[in-house]
Amino acid sequence: MSAKIKHFDGFLASLEPKLRELLNCPPLDEARLRQCAGRPGIYLFSEGSCHLYVGRTDNLKKRIQTQRRSGAGTNQAAFAYAIAKHELSIPRVPYNKNHPAHPQMQPGFDRAFHRAKQRVRIMTVRVVQEDDSIGQALLEIYVHLRLHTEFNQFDNH
Repeated sequence: MSAKIKHFDGFLASLEPKLRELLNCPPLDEARLRQCAGRPGIYLFSEGSCHLYVGRTDNLKKRIQTQRRSGAGTNQAAFAYAIAKHELSIPRVPYNKNHPAHPQMQPGFDRAFHRAKQRVRIMTVRVVQEDDSIGQALLEIYVHLRLHTEFNQFDNH
C-alpha cells in the first residue's frame, strides 16, 4: 500500500472522532475565538440543535469574524448569502452581477442579506482544528453529510 493511500486512510479514520470533537466543544465566545487566531480548521454554525452550515479555513478567527461582520459583502459572508437566497427562493444563477436573475438584482435582496448577517452573528459556532487542507476538505463534507447542514452546497460552478 502506498504512503498516500495510508495517509488518506488515516484521514478517513479520523472523521468520526473529529466530528465528535466538534460537537462536544463548547460554543465559541470571544476569548476562545481569540485563541483560534491563525489556526486552520472546520467551523459549524448552529441554531439550537439545528446545524446549518459547515465551513473550512486556514484561519478560524478571521473567517468566523468575516462571516459575522455587518459590512461583509456577499463574497465574504457566504453563509448569510445562502440564507438570503433561500429566504427569497432564488435558484442557482450565473455569477455575472449584472445578469437580471442574479440575487443582488432581485427586489428585497439587500434587506434579506442584512437580516441574514444579523442572524449569523447570534448563532452558535463550534470549531475543531485540522491542519491539513485535504483533511479539512474531507471533514467539511463528512460533517455536512452526517449533520445534514441545510446551507452547504457542493455543486460545481
